Amino acid sequence: MKPEDCPEGMVFIPGGKLTLTLEPTPRSLETSSFCIDRTEVTARAYRACVADPARACTPAEATEYHKNGTIYVPRKPFCNPGSAKELLDHPVTCVTWQQAEHYCRSFGGRLPTQGEWEMAARGPDGRMYPWGAELPTHRHANLCGPECAQRFSRRLPIRWWPAFNTSDGWPVTAPVGAFSLDESAFGVRDLYGNASEWTATITCYSEGKCGEPSSDGERIIIMGEGWRSIGADRVPWYPVNVTRPETRAADLGFRCAFGPAPGPIKTPDSSAARP
Repeated sequence: MKPEDCPEGMVFIPGGKLTLTLEPTPRSLETSSFCIDRTEVTARAYRACVADPARACTPAEATEYHKNGTIYVPRKPFCNPGSAKELLDHPVTCVTWQQAEHYCRSFGGRLPTQGEWEMAARGPDGRMYPWGAELPTHRHANLCGPECAQRFSRRLPIRWWPAFNTSDGWPVTAPVGAFSLDESAFGVRDLYGNASEWTATITCYSEGKCGEPSSDGERIIIMGEGWRSIGADRVPWYPVNVTRPETRAADLGFRCAFGPAPGPIKTPDSSAARP
């Protein structure tokens, strides 16, 4: 692929090798050149897909759905399905893996693999954060600051600890690209904060059950942190997060990739992931 092959709004990522030194056993990933969205998919863009009969996206939900099979409905839902005009330029959230995959496929794209996502975020030099080695602060990314923690503490019967002591200005999601420091060497935004993101990579937990999206043996790898993440000193690339493909979460969105299919996207080794 060449830079001119990238659709509008996407960034060209040259192929190369990335050493995952943060895993228990360092290993190398190699990716071919590909394109990836500069920012997370917005509620505005997703709503346009829903309105287009040719693309036929299903609407994002207004409630969360978690792996224990219960629907969690707070007094004022934190999902962003695109119904609020003031949030149209924020990332769309509360979409399942299947919905995210369909959106990307509807224009000829696809979800990025874990390796592609990491390459776009960390680059061939394997930097700890997209911007380098400096620890994240309220200026770097949209995590759960005191404004977010106070909001949760008022609505939920738990104590929610902030990621840092200074407000980042956004109690939930922020407009995509709002944090200029949350940018990788390639110019890709919001890879650390705002919303965690679906990838195309499947991890198997129970032998013989991979390929059954709703089974106990299959999880989807998600990358990055979200607006309600509380551990600012955590490295988002290891351990990776995993969840069921039918999960809907208020801090989980996605971005698309474009380019030749990268080959098998299943990984049988779940030792570096947590359920």
